[in-house]
Amino acid sequence: MKYFLYTTCIFQLINLKGRGFQQYLIWEIL
Repeated sequence: MKYFLYTTCIFQLINLKGRGFQQYLIWEIL
């Protein structure tokens, strides 16, 4: 499950879409 979350995070970082939601996910993971 962790691997999937990291992959999704990286995918969002590459796309730079939904910055607010992306940052929220990063804080949740950290």
